Amino acid sequence: MNMEENSAFKEKMVSAPRSPGVYLMLDERGRVIYVGKANDLKSRIASYLTGRDTRPMAPFLMARVHDIDFITTTTEKEALILENNLIKKHRPRYNVILRDDKTYYHLSLNPKEPYPRLQLVRKRLNDDALYFGPYPSGMAAKETLRFVQQVFPLRTCRSRFFQLRTRPCLEYQIGRCLAPCSGFIDESAYRKLADSTVSFLQGRRRELISDLKKQMEEAAQDLNYEEAARLRDRIHS
Repeated sequence: MNMEENSAFKEKMVSAPRSPGVYLMLDERGRVIYVGKANDLKSRIASYLTGRDTRPMAPFLMARVHDIDFITTTTEKEALILENNLIKKHRPRYNVILRDDKTYYHLSLNPKEPYPRLQLVRKRLNDDALYFGPYPSGMAAKETLRFVQQVFPLRTCRSRFFQLRTRPCLEYQIGRCLAPCSGFIDESAYRKLADSTVSFLQGRRRELISDLKKQMEEAAQDLNYEEAARLRDRIHS
């Protein structure tokens, strides 16, 4: 990056907001060569210019960067999910830690199951399941799974336990499952929850919020205020 380009980079840094989001670094041909996330975009982008980023790859990366774009998100968790979706889409050469999809963690959900299970897997199979990721570490994947469970409490138990269980488990007691094993939620309502989970993990936030608002209004009209309150909380998560 020469001085003229450095000035352009500084202008981008000045315009970057102090909010969570994702940044994309582009080479001279406009190709995405690195995708990163940050809780504070302005501070993170500035770290590349001030030398606060001490990773060995940073100088090599900056020598090839000609432009930078950023996308703001509402939360850092949303930024994590968007980052992984963009890495999967662009396959940036400097995100080498995520280069091999088969060796890193994914979240998996099979929409053809009556009550789909959201689970953490190390290997993508050639099956009917949807896969989200890859994630840069087991910790990042588990953090995402915990967050998604809090907002969209799908079951995470193995199918053989689910089929044999007749009483709710601890996950239900702490609010991270709606106990479909005990009939506390019917298949239709659970399907809507699974669809919302997929929309969230695929980054279709606008579509998801619109659908949740519609469900909330329907629940309120049916005087099901407890369900309406749960849907409201998901919208604001």
